[in-house]
Amino acid sequence: MYQIVKVTGPEAETFLQGQLTQDLGVVQPSNAPLAALLSPKGRVISTLRLLAFADGYLLLVPNGMADAVTSRLLMYKLRAKVDIAADGDMSVAATTSADDLARLTASGLMPEQKRNAAARSETAIAWCPTSNPLAVEVAGPMEVLADLVQQPMSAAEWSAMHIAAGIVHIGGETSEEYTPHMLSLDQAGALSFDKGCYTGQEVVARTEHLGKAKRRLHRFSVTGGTTAPGDRLHAGERAVGTVVNVTADQLLAVSPVDQAADELTVNDAAVEPREICWE
Repeated sequence: MYQIVKVTGPEAETFLQGQLTQDLGVVQPSNAPLAALLSPKGRVISTLRLLAFADGYLLLVPNGMADAVTSRLLMYKLRAKVDIAADGDMSVAATTSADDLARLTASGLMPEQKRNAAARSETAIAWCPTSNPLAVEVAGPMEVLADLVQQPMSAAEWSAMHIAAGIVHIGGETSEEYTPHMLSLDQAGALSFDKGCYTGQEVVARTEHLGKAKRRLHRFSVTGGTTAPGDRLHAGERAVGTVVNVTADQLLAVSPVDQAADELTVNDAAVEPREICWE
């Protein structure tokens, strides 16, 4: 699901403001937005979710990306008064169970029912990745999660929910392959265009000011066959897009905006366009 990188210290906010696509000013105990870490060329190294917690911030990154994100941030630390390290003491669980939601409510950890809304206690933080369906993700020590989330979502259910909401996960083999606009991170609310400079910001600003991205994130369902990240979408014999995330018969792919409704295939299996719920 996620790995966690913890960034703390008196200059944590200022430091991350210069490294991430999100405005740190909107990261509050009641708001846990999406963001991305970019290369100087404006390519997405990793997508992430930002949590305000304890004396700093938690960066929730795709599994396998904690070391890469930590190393990249440490490159820019210089003399900044921050501590950056993977946090192996905390984990994440997700649930849609009515019983679990009742436990979260009783613990004061039930967020408002809207995308990215969060609620925090001394030991855990919970947030809604989407507003429909009502699902809650919770970060905290394993013993705390075991009490709060007793009927967790399966990995497949969690992935399908994220795909439906356009929550793309970039890391590993897809790291530094895409710009934020290609992944529709602007539509996901993961980009700030008025907070000032950050690594990769010039490429993001240029794309935004040009007014149109030719390639975007699209959601599809696929009938039959086996699909994996990196597989190509085809229009006839021509490759036109690339699968980014997939689970069962649902996938997210980067493909041309003007061909999203065309007859496309992946590994000779037909795909059908599906809407992404950005709310």
